Amino acid sequence: MASADPGLAQIAAPAVDPNKGMVQDTKDGLVEEDHPNLLYQQAEAVGGTDNTILHFAGEDRTINSIVLLCNGISFAIQIVIFLILGSYADFGTFRPNILIVLSLIAWGIGFGWLGIHHESQWQTGLGLYIIGLIAYQLCLTYWTAAFPGLARNTRVMREKAQEFEEGTVTRDEYDHVDSMKRNELSNTAFYIQSLGEIVILAVIVGIMFALHVNASTANNNWGLSVLIAFASGVWLLLAIPWFVLEKRRPGQDPGMNIVIAGFWQLWRALTQIWQLKQSLFYLIGYFLLGDSLNTTVTVIGTLQNEIVAYNTLQLTYLLIVGIAAQALGIWAFWTIQKRWQLPTKTMFNAVAVGIIVLDGWGMIGIWTQRFGFHHSWEVWVYQAFYGLFVCPWYSYSQTMISEVTPRGKEFLFFSLFSIIGKTSSFIGPLVSSAIIDDTGNNSSPFYFLFALSLVSFLFLLFFVDVKKSRVEQQEYLEREKREKRGLGRDHEATFGESLWHTAEQAKFDLASASDAAEQARNTVRTLDTAVKQSAAAHRKLLQTEIKPQKADERHSDIHDAGVAPATKQLMVMATFTRLRAARKEATLEMARANRAKLAACNEALRASEEYRMYVSSLRRSDR
Repeated sequence: MASADPGLAQIAAPAVDPNKGMVQDTKDGLVEEDHPNLLYQQAEAVGGTDNTILHFAGEDRTINSIVLLCNGISFAIQIVIFLILGSYADFGTFRPNILIVLSLIAWGIGFGWLGIHHESQWQTGLGLYIIGLIAYQLCLTYWTAAFPGLARNTRVMREKAQEFEEGTVTRDEYDHVDSMKRNELSNTAFYIQSLGEIVILAVIVGIMFALHVNASTANNNWGLSVLIAFASGVWLLLAIPWFVLEKRRPGQDPGMNIVIAGFWQLWRALTQIWQLKQSLFYLIGYFLLGDSLNTTVTVIGTLQNEIVAYNTLQLTYLLIVGIAAQALGIWAFWTIQKRWQLPTKTMFNAVAVGIIVLDGWGMIGIWTQRFGFHHSWEVWVYQAFYGLFVCPWYSYSQTMISEVTPRGKEFLFFSLFSIIGKTSSFIGPLVSSAIIDDTGNNSSPFYFLFALSLVSFLFLLFFVDVKKSRVEQQEYLEREKREKRGLGRDHEATFGESLWHTAEQAKFDLASASDAAEQARNTVRTLDTAVKQSAAAHRKLLQTEIKPQKADERHSDIHDAGVAPATKQLMVMATFTRLRAARKEATLEMARANRAKLAACNEALRASEEYRMYVSSLRRSDR
């Protein structure tokens, strides 16, 4: 995007540009006071105005070294997390939880900056800086990785998939619609994001005026902390609806223990990517062109600081221009693509040409001072050009990743490409720094960058074939299925069959539970009838009056006339009591049986739905 790197705050900037975000004295009177970042403030506090040395990580280091070290730590941690999460995120339905947890961490870091606005807190700020970069990059990568799955589950794509199954559309026609839908979602998302950024930046301008950030260094520090917290709050409000409404769609079948499956998938992707030649070619081109673009932006930023220094407000105005151009550029690219149904690679190539033009523009500045990032007006023109013709890179480069990614492997492959992208942000600046040191000309890296951009473009143009990539992806997935069966699954006990057997067993359990519930119900009915009969007999016995009899009659029939009625009464009462107790126990048993039946019913529904979704996913993967 045209915006500045997130998470930098007032702590640091890229190592090649440590003054990024500073407010400096200038000859044209744009700025009246210096408001350097926290590292420079602390260095000045401990060693004087010209000091750039601080004690960090066990030894004295320059501010450039500290920033580079923190970036390296952040990058190393990102690699580990990307490889672990990326290898597991394509399984099951827990993928949304990854983004939720990462977002919570990022929001916490954003609000945490409210407590960091004094130079004495610079080490704590560096910790927030490192974690903030990690959380942001992970969120950005996994948010983007969700686009292909979203596109394939839209109503249009489901209908097109049905037509493909019925044979009314060809495979190429289906793939084209699929690609266009992925481009639509990606471009629309970045377009809306750009419009939203303009609104947010406009609000930020108001906040900065309200906080009087130009009045003092303390105000500037506090203002930057407030801005980070404000942006984090906007992020939170916009993310919550998605987290609530997102559908938990099943991922790919692990085919084995999920712990083993994650490492196995990662190992297989790293060792067998050679079989995905088109994916590998794009990975190489993505690295080279991304390296060129990242370094170009850094070098232009260095030249910009030589031309004029901007305070926080003026940097915000500059960003508004760049992001407005970015929104217009993304909209224009997508409109052209949709109007003429152009493939993703064509649009990507157009963006690459824009990068080459940018480097050519800078290269001219090596020979002349009239043009080539030597004047303040060029900074504003650069923002407009960058937004219009280069910023679509952030949409189309990601869509191109999905074009060369096997279905169901989006999170893993987006993780791998993100690692490559982060690597490229370090190598190019180091090479450019060496060129500047050797020549003494800050424009001299454009020789290297122009050549690198041109070679990268030609490599991608002639070596990356999206149609061939689709064939390679299908073959890759077929080989993986065979290998999974060979690793631990019987040919006759596939995952789908396991789900089917589970569903059938659940149906059998439901039938058994239903029989048990019905039997318990019949028992209750029988006992209820017996209790009623016993109660009636008891009432009838109580109503029977024992008449006085003669002595001889009483003597001769003592058992029938005297003892027998009392005994009968006791027996009837005992029977009645036993029946009531039995009925109570049977009623409890019936309740337990009904609960078991309900649980069995839910399990049967769950198992049947899981099997149905598995079959649907197989059909989608075969398209």
